[in-house]
Amino acid sequence: TNARYSKNKKFAIILGEGNKNLKVVSLDSKYPNREWDKNIQLNSYKWYDEKFLIYSIKNKGIYVYNAETAETSTIVEGDEEFTFDKLENNTLTYDTNKEIKFN
Repeated sequence: TNARYSKNKKFAIILGEGNKNLKVVSLDSKYPNREWDKNIQLNSYKWYDEKFLIYSIKNKGIYVYNAETAETSTIVEGDEEFTFDKLENNTLTYDTNKEIKFN
């Protein structure tokens, strides 16, 4: 099992083998723990802050998940790898030279 924590350790994302069987856990129990569809396989993922998780699915897109509300927003869609390189200064770099800026 692989766990990564949001800023301030408010939430944890727990992935099973092959980056499947995703669970988002509220570490302070203020929000419900959530299990995602078992068929979703993440390619890359990073916590943006204490509640927003940015993740990608190969050949589908990049998405932002709000761990407090369980709402997902689409950032970009397409037939690409969507492999994250880094997230710094509100900019996500992926697939070597592509960037998305967040406000």
